[in-house]
Amino acid sequence: MNEWQLKYPSWNAFLIQTFRSRYDELLGSFESVAFDPVEKRVMTYLANRSRQEGTDKIAISHQQLAYELGTTRVVISRILKSFEQQGKVMLLRGYIRLK
Repeated sequence: MNEWQLKYPSWNAFLIQTFRSRYDELLGSFESVAFDPVEKRVMTYLANRSRQEGTDKIAISHQQLAYELGTTRVVISRILKSFEQQGKVMLLRGYIRLK
């Protein structure tokens, strides 16, 4: 690999770009966990998952969501209930529907 980096500048550039991309992704995740309020992280997660799956109905339990975001189920349930009261989501058994 070291020989290829010296011999092929394009390979070296590819490795550096790949490393930088992953490093930026890691820093972004760390920044989100460290500085964003949990409410923002929950809504961002749901919006991203909705976009990835192409549906506004997300099959996830409160416990799974808590695990994904590194918090407790009680906190997630409180936040989701607040979002439901604000009209941002609809809570269904085993699903969360974004409005």
